[in-house]
Amino acid sequence: MKRSILIYLLLSSFLPGCGSFYHVQVNGFQNTQLPVPAQGTYTVMPIDGNTSDLAFQEYASMVRKKMEERGYRYVNDESAELAVFIAYGIDSGTTTVSSSTSPV
Repeated sequence: MKRSILIYLLLSSFLPGCGSFYHVQVNGFQNTQLPVPAQGTYTVMPIDGNTSDLAFQEYASMVRKKMEERGYRYVNDESAELAVFIAYGIDSGTTTVSSSTSPV
């Protein structure tokens, strides 16, 4: 019995090394001359326009969850008061900076 517990503990100590590590950095900017409403409607759009990409769909669902927690309501059309643009990528660890603007 003690031997099986010891083997179990030894093997389970290696499991944390099997997990994935993701470094995520999020930046947001807004025109300070235009106030952001405390609540309202929004839509989520990819910078590259490819809404069928599985990675975009995953990130968009995370954004929707957080926005709804803050009182915003998701709409999937042009009637949205706000637009959330998502840019993402996987690389070898280089830092890039990009920006874009778009009227809603």
